[in-house]
Amino acid sequence: MSDQPTYDDLRRRVDDLQSELARLKSAEQELSLFRRLADTAGYGFGMADIKGDITYANQALCRMLGEDQPDDAYGKNVTSYYPPDAREQLKNVVLPVVREKGEWVGDLPLVSIQGKVTPTIQNIFMIRSTDDTPPFIANLLIDISDRKRIDAALREALEFRERILAESPIGLSIYNEYGNCIVANQSLADVIGATVEQICQQNYNHIRSWQVSGILEEAKIAIREGKKRRCEIETKSSFGKDVYLECFFVPFKALERDHLLFMANDISEQRALRAQLQRAEKMEALGTLAGGVAHDLNNVLGGLVAGPDLLLSELPEGHPMRRIVAVIAESGHRATAIVQDLLTLARTGVSVMEVTDLNDVVRRYIKSPEHNALRRASPEAQVKVDLQDDLLNVMGSPVHLAKVVMNTVSNAIESLLHKSGHVHVSTRNQYIDRPVRGYDRVKEGDYVVLKIADDGVGIPEESQARIFEPFYTKKMMGRSGTGLGLAVVWGVVKDHKGYIDVQSEDGKGTVFEIFLPATRRAAESKPTTRMEEYLGQGENILVIDDVAEQREIANALLTRLGYTVSTVSSGEDAIAYLENKKVDLLVLDMIMDPGMDGLDTYREILKLHPKQQAVLVSGFAETDRVKEAQRLGAGRYVRKPYTMVSIGLAVKEALLKGQSATGA
Repeated sequence: MSDQPTYDDLRRRVDDLQSELARLKSAEQELSLFRRLADTAGYGFGMADIKGDITYANQALCRMLGEDQPDDAYGKNVTSYYPPDAREQLKNVVLPVVREKGEWVGDLPLVSIQGKVTPTIQNIFMIRSTDDTPPFIANLLIDISDRKRIDAALREALEFRERILAESPIGLSIYNEYGNCIVANQSLADVIGATVEQICQQNYNHIRSWQVSGILEEAKIAIREGKKRRCEIETKSSFGKDVYLECFFVPFKALERDHLLFMANDISEQRALRAQLQRAEKMEALGTLAGGVAHDLNNVLGGLVAGPDLLLSELPEGHPMRRIVAVIAESGHRATAIVQDLLTLARTGVSVMEVTDLNDVVRRYIKSPEHNALRRASPEAQVKVDLQDDLLNVMGSPVHLAKVVMNTVSNAIESLLHKSGHVHVSTRNQYIDRPVRGYDRVKEGDYVVLKIADDGVGIPEESQARIFEPFYTKKMMGRSGTGLGLAVVWGVVKDHKGYIDVQSEDGKGTVFEIFLPATRRAAESKPTTRMEEYLGQGENILVIDDVAEQREIANALLTRLGYTVSTVSSGEDAIAYLENKKVDLLVLDMIMDPGMDGLDTYREILKLHPKQQAVLVSGFAETDRVKEAQRLGAGRYVRKPYTMVSIGLAVKEALLKGQSATGA
């Protein structure tokens, strides 16, 4: 048998070749169709071999990669088109997942050959053939730059809204068409004494429980008419806080739905300031009137006082007219005293200011005939006097300050209504760190405080705003006094640039606190501890206080006592100062704002100098933070305003304690 192929064999081979050629043409057509479809797609598509070398990239992917033609990308490894962080994620996370599970979907950025970064969402998957052909990796990529920009804009808008809500000093809340709160800020929570969560859990109908008529109706009118409504209310909120509010109800549409914006501003302080201004204006007007009346009365009283004195000098003893003339003379002198009170009220009575010891003024009054007469009229009254030993002086008129003491003490004793009770008269030094609001608004600074407290009948709430008006004296009307006592107190205190705070409750007594600006000028003679007991020997002291005037005072006092003094204005500056230096002692203010307070400052300084001694000072009463600083090693606490004696003794004590601790 011959080995040559037969015709039939050749024919079969030709048929097989034609079939293979037809299959290849069909595959080429399919591949061409696939390429045309892929190139017109709006998303990127690419393929790579198992090593990651690119074997195909459509036009959209080429644009992302910055390549002009697909051929420019062929053969390059896919990792070269990813930023470093994404490249590591691709190698260490994505491709291992694809090899193990066959697919991965997620966000990855691409970087073009020009350096442009494109955020994309990618679907990377493995394709395995049925024969022995090696598998390859395919990737569908969608450019999500627009979505990222929209997301960023949305986040920015939300952050902007949250910032407005957080930073707004006015309370804000928004209610939807069903009356449910959808957002509220902390300012509103603070105003009505709630938390933001509590507000957001309530319907705007919760306003009904506020103890005021009309506020819910205001909200409903605003919604019905589609107009902004404003009202001022004094109320107790549904969370129990007493407030005076300025409220706005503003209807608006959002997302085609009705909403209501509620704004509330606590105007209690502004209202109090308006009331103070109105009182001051009224007192000024009354003072002007009183001054005019006093001027005219002085002209009349000249003869009324001098005439009886002349007659008494002429009439012999035992004359029947002497008693009548003496009564006229006494009436004239009493009228003169009233005129002097009117002049004081007119703010024209204080003409001489001198360094005055308020303790001495109080002591003189307690021993005066006027006080003794008052005590005889009210023997049941128990008067206690408690005067601070190292009280600072004030610049004032002793005569007029004596009237302040006399009138307030008299007012307190008479409030007992001739029944058993107590009147407590005291003085103290006080440094005000922050403004204090009361009947008056007391500003920061050093003060001498005169306090007169009684457990008498008290002052009805409706009368408290008028107690300093002339002749407004319900409690006393028809029984005693001229009705000018507290009006004179007000005038004298204002002439001394001072302040008055009144706390009273009907039936439970009254407390008057009179704040007079302190001076460190010395009076002519004042007992003091011997300076030799607290003189220094050049020790280094660092004064830490945020108020410039207080630093100057401490510097002057301690320098006078023989110390070497440095000053800084904050805890942060003190720490920086002590990083490369040592001092024998700190004089440390406990309240500094802004920045670190005294306790935090002392803690940080102890890290630098573990045995550092300190004297603590503040205008407030001793607090837990003061005690904590003392537990850490600080010495005595000295309340502002301090004197040379008080600060000198505290410094000396702390230095001796430090020497003992170090064995010096």
